Amino acid sequence: MKVTILNCAQMDPPFLHWSIGTTSIIVEEKDETILIDTGLGADYYTNKSVKRKLFSAIFGIQESISNSARKQIEALGIIQNTVQQIILTHLHFDHAGGISDFPEARIHIHEKELAAIIKPKKWLDHGYDNKDILQNPKWRIYSTVNAEWKGFSAIRIEVAQEMYFIPLPGHTAGHCGVALRTEQGWIFYCGDAIPVNTEYERGNKWLNHIVLGNHIEEVQQWSKAHPEVKVVAGHMWSTYYKGKSRPTLR
Repeated sequence: MKVTILNCAQMDPPFLHWSIGTTSIIVEEKDETILIDTGLGADYYTNKSVKRKLFSAIFGIQESISNSARKQIEALGIIQNTVQQIILTHLHFDHAGGISDFPEARIHIHEKELAAIIKPKKWLDHGYDNKDILQNPKWRIYSTVNAEWKGFSAIRIEVAQEMYFIPLPGHTAGHCGVALRTEQGWIFYCGDAIPVNTEYERGNKWLNHIVLGNHIEEVQQWSKAHPEVKVVAGHMWSTYYKGKSRPTLR
């Protein structure tokens, strides 16, 4: 197994003066390639709606199609059609915008998340872009907790590797973390349930709870008790992904 962590949506939001990336994880195992979160898709850069232009301005999104998961996967020598499974923490445009780049892939998602993009209710649901699901993806929908993972309620994901959804609702209604067993140990990808770069104390506590949900302290305490698990956030500092420091596990 080979696991590579990529930045599939570079953002330099002017109001924060940050340079952050958006996490996508490629899992290569024999003849199967799994993608966890897609980042922005190629269509985002070539088909600019008013909403997309607004998001680009607010978040300082780098206008380079080479950042898309499809282009980065091709650059790694992986054939696009071998991406058979896509696992999504949630459906916000910066995490699920690349679905359409992999039309043959099966899309794994929590039931409440799919319901939220179809019928938005919260102000954070403005982060959805219905264009991302117009091609009628091949959904595999999950709802029932059927396992336990290191103290968390979990849902076993139907892929060959040992992998679990960890429900962490709050940022969105069906937001889930993803726990992945690798040959070098576990990765716990928390998506947007924790602050940037896993810096749990960063930012205003009250605002973080509104934007990210109420699992920040829970994950922080859990991570202290489980130092053997690699915890990754949905957005990390850009330097985390670059060059030889790009995280790769075999």
